[in-house]
Amino acid sequence: MGVKPFYYARLRSGLIFSNTLDCIRRHPVVSDRLNDRAIADFLLFGCNQDAATSSFAQIQRLPPAHCAIWSKDNLRVSRYWSMPIDEPLFYKRADDYINHFRDLLGTAVADRLRTNQVWIFMSGGLDSPTLAATARDVMLKRYTNFDLRAFTKIDSFVPEEGRYAQVAAQHLGIPILYRRWTEDVDLRWEQVPFSTPEPVPHAWIIPAEAKSRRELGSYSRVFFYGEGTDNALRCEWRPYLTYLLERRNYRQLLSSAIAVLLAERRPPFWGRIAKRVERRARFANDSGPAYPEWLNPSFEERLDLRARWNSVNAPPAHLHPYRPEGYASLQIPLWQAMFEGFDAGVTKSCFEVRHPFVDIRALRFLLAVPSLPWSRSKYLLRKAMRGKLPEEILYRRKAAAGGRRLERFWASLSAYPFLPSPHIREFIDCGRLRSLSTPADIEGNLRVRSLNHWLQNSHRGSQNLWEGSLCDRFAR
Repeated sequence: MGVKPFYYARLRSGLIFSNTLDCIRRHPVVSDRLNDRAIADFLLFGCNQDAATSSFAQIQRLPPAHCAIWSKDNLRVSRYWSMPIDEPLFYKRADDYINHFRDLLGTAVADRLRTNQVWIFMSGGLDSPTLAATARDVMLKRYTNFDLRAFTKIDSFVPEEGRYAQVAAQHLGIPILYRRWTEDVDLRWEQVPFSTPEPVPHAWIIPAEAKSRRELGSYSRVFFYGEGTDNALRCEWRPYLTYLLERRNYRQLLSSAIAVLLAERRPPFWGRIAKRVERRARFANDSGPAYPEWLNPSFEERLDLRARWNSVNAPPAHLHPYRPEGYASLQIPLWQAMFEGFDAGVTKSCFEVRHPFVDIRALRFLLAVPSLPWSRSKYLLRKAMRGKLPEEILYRRKAAAGGRRLERFWASLSAYPFLPSPHIREFIDCGRLRSLSTPADIEGNLRVRSLNHWLQNSHRGSQNLWEGSLCDRFAR
């Protein structure tokens, strides 16, 4: 899955490799020349879409599930594994799904513990409290004394998140530490000198996160993160029903329909229909992400970026017969960006983040369970956690994030004057940057500013343009 990064640079005299990109950049022979395609992907999509490259032309990545064989004459990179497409699991008893899931998750958590001190990045949702409950059960069996705690980020945009996290922590009997992440965000972040190995779309939060992560490293060396079930348990009822009809599996079709009716506390799909109507009314004039018009025309033409935009935004090939979107979502580049964002080579903090839900055994099982009823609103997790988590958590509806207040906060991150570095003009036509009016405009503006900050601060010999006379000009 690419949880651990591996970078390398080929030189005439040999091969330089490391699990940390900045280490390779320290070598005097490795060029700082940028990979224009990776920079274009960052501006268009927020991260590099090519798992085999980095933001630097000479530094490559070993993609997930690939191996490299090096000899003095050649470097050969090849894929050794792909996520299998298993036949769906049709158990006779509902409890068999629940017990199988509990066993797999318990094994995945136990394999990633190897210590009696673990913290959980815990929200008020279902996934991370499920990890906390499972870790507590494993540690109770394994250790006489152990230290299990929760760390929760809260903000004013989803105020109930902290309350739900506290309900889960109290039920499990574990301490919880809160951090209001918005309080540490400096709206003048572009003036603050800091660097990252590659450009990140959320550069504005890096100084606050660096402070928080230094603190977290003093608490524990191991943290659990609960990403994975949103993808593997994505409810895709149409392809699932089509799959059953094509195979004339009418018994399973009837069984699934009855299971959904028994599982629902209200008419099936009513909530989804109501939400869809509401969403269409609210976003009637929102046609989705728009191609940015502020790219440098020569840069855009040289790399044929409109074709790149259309290619990446095209619907993925449906490789999986009954879970196409969930299966495809496990291959997207955002996973690599997330894993690398947690890596110690990026955080510069002495703790490791582990991902039990990304265990291959668990993912294969979650992709193979019948979508109905087990994927609907994560019904499998809710049933598996009955008695282990409070009902307030098990039946909580997904909260909407922020609305207009959150949009105003994003806009405030771009409120100060934009001072373009000389390098940014190679990629951006600064005269075409639009004023902030839509969420897409705000997001694009933040990417431009994040790249601009990275170019100023992350190159050898780079100079922060906020220093000296420009800083004085801003103060005036």
